[in-house]
Amino acid sequence: MRRTKQICISRNRKAWLFLAPSLTGTAVFILIPFADMTVRSFRQAVGGRFVGLANFRLVLESQAFLLAVFNTLRFILVCIPVLMAFSLWAAVLVTAAADSRNLYKTTLLLPMAIPVASVVLLWKLLLYPQGLLDQLAVWAGGREQDWLNQGSAFYILVLTYIWKNTGYDMM
Repeated sequence: MRRTKQICISRNRKAWLFLAPSLTGTAVFILIPFADMTVRSFRQAVGGRFVGLANFRLVLESQAFLLAVFNTLRFILVCIPVLMAFSLWAAVLVTAAADSRNLYKTTLLLPMAIPVASVVLLWKLLLYPQGLLDQLAVWAGGREQDWLNQGSAFYILVLTYIWKNTGYDMM
């Protein structure tokens, strides 16, 4: 009986020794900063005086914050259903195309391999003032436009998101 109890204590000690690095990392990099951030959210940024819920009220009254919330909700409500529908459609098409299945999979998964920074540079080349799309519009008799500083920017963002994530969601 005593030997069994010593073995259990020894196993528990070993388990805690194996868990210690992970628990320490979690505490140092997640729990302690989270607790510090929570305490700081109730204090003034300069001086550290306790202000209660005033910081939260200030954020909720901010037009920039409200615009960010609106844009985030709009993005989620548009992108997620469209992405899911498009990914399902792509999966059905790829499944039906038995002969060329690998080619289609590769084509749909390729955007995931392109770094986001490269996509940003591509959009800059195409959509900024004096970009390729702008020059084509002027050449065709249209006027110069800044595609990323008007209503079309949202749809460019949606198309980019769908293009980058369809392959992953299809799989």
